[in-house]
Amino acid sequence: MTQNNNNKLNIKGNKKDNSSLDDLARQTAVDDKELIKDLLSGKKVKPKSKTPKPKIKPVNNIDPISEDDLGSIIYSVNKYNQDNFEVNGQMVLSATYQFDLQTKQNILLTTAKNVSNALKWVTGAGLFQATDDYIKKIFNFKGEYLDSKSKVISAAVNTICSMEFLPRAGLLGAYDQGVMKLTNNVFQKEYSLIKRVGCVAAIKTVNQSDLYYVKEEGFFGQLMSDLGVAGEVIIKNLDMEVHDFEHIPGFGFLFATTDENNYSHILHMEDKNLFNNPPVKDLIPEFEGNPSQILAVHGHGVYYASETDDNFEIKKLLHYNKKAQKYELLHEFLISSDQQIVAMEYVPKL
Repeated sequence: MTQNNNNKLNIKGNKKDNSSLDDLARQTAVDDKELIKDLLSGKKVKPKSKTPKPKIKPVNNIDPISEDDLGSIIYSVNKYNQDNFEVNGQMVLSATYQFDLQTKQNILLTTAKNVSNALKWVTGAGLFQATDDYIKKIFNFKGEYLDSKSKVISAAVNTICSMEFLPRAGLLGAYDQGVMKLTNNVFQKEYSLIKRVGCVAAIKTVNQSDLYYVKEEGFFGQLMSDLGVAGEVIIKNLDMEVHDFEHIPGFGFLFATTDENNYSHILHMEDKNLFNNPPVKDLIPEFEGNPSQILAVHGHGVYYASETDDNFEIKKLLHYNKKAQKYELLHEFLISSDQQIVAMEYVPKL
């Protein structure tokens, strides 16, 4: 192709080319004629190509986190029945703590007279918290707690139970009707409905581009890439009540669930062949308690929170074996609390 001075395109054929435009047109007509003939005769016609199913790119190299570089788990607690409880002589509805994975120190950060529901760490931006009243930035991009300098992004419009961030879209939230946009990608208030899919328990991003969700009744799916007109793909019905889930690169998806007999399970689903009815394994079958949260620290391990005999605990579920370069099952106690653990997030050491 060449371009003339009037910015119009001229197509110049090559006389030595066996497939001129006329030849291609004649061949297309022949192909169409044969296709129509096959269709009229009732002959099955196989499509020349199939639309590829979405895939998760495999992660072959996992950067392990050394013990000296471990950050903190930030977690929020509420009273199980959402009544007030006492912290340092004050009656509050929620409290947020910082557990240092290296020093094992557990520090009270803040209390509030509103219910804390979700936490989300965004690399390069900070840690965001959603309560019944507001969405607030409580850590800066360096991983430092802001305390009184915490910045309110917006008032809460729904009870947000899970948050995620997509670079092309912004901060997203799951609530009892579906998934909504909370801010744009520079964290300015911008409310809009992404998808009404019913009561969503949690949302997670993979590869900073794909958004997955799980509904409380057990349906696990993906929202399509174009969030402006989001479609959905149902991947699996887990046939259990689902409280939370995580994706671990190189390992797959983990789901915290409760069955119809009120036994809890941690389910594992590999992310290969994800859209071809993937099998589900019972990683921890039928344990007593109610798992509420699950948290992956990539290159280190996986933690989950559960209720056991009116006591609330955080335990380590998986540990990353650096030598074997794989995640291994490890059931290790970490923290106990008198209150229900309703949100957990990892803040790296920067």
